[in-house]
Amino acid sequence: MDQRSEVGRLFIAVPLADSLQKAIGEWTREHHGQLQFRKWVHPADLHITLQFLGDTPIQKVSQLSEELRNAAEGFGSFTLAVRGMGTFGRPAAPSILWTGVDGQTGRLTDLHKQVINATSKLGFQPEERSYKPHITLARSFQGNHAFNLSELDSTISFGEWSPDSFVIYRTRMGRAPMYEVIQRIRL
Repeated sequence: MDQRSEVGRLFIAVPLADSLQKAIGEWTREHHGQLQFRKWVHPADLHITLQFLGDTPIQKVSQLSEELRNAAEGFGSFTLAVRGMGTFGRPAAPSILWTGVDGQTGRLTDLHKQVINATSKLGFQPEERSYKPHITLARSFQGNHAFNLSELDSTISFGEWSPDSFVIYRTRMGRAPMYEVIQRIRL
């Protein structure tokens, strides 16, 4: 096995508090049958992506962690809330069902920028689209009728928390949970 395949696909994200994973997990179990999405996110995999890195050689992880620790130094915690519902893709057959991020989102955007600056030193490229923090709940609507977001409680609130870290995740395709923490960076 070459070293690239030992690490696989990496991304940087803010994990959710256990209480939020539990609350969202209960909501998804209640709605799983009536909302016909192909794939639902495992509660332990719920997160707010900061940057997708893709396949990354194992020898870069140590340097990546160091750059991210430097970027996070003195950043401090902040408060976020998880509320609302939305979709990406065609409204009648969305590709993503998500819940929103509220609270000190300016601080989250600042963290995103610091992560991008840190990773760019190592040759990683940011996405071209603008940063829209959200938490993916489900993917690929496959219903027999058009999806109707207005049937869901768009004002739902799952709670709030103050993240004290962000992580580097490795994707393990075909497993549940699918994301494995390979490094935690304290704020």
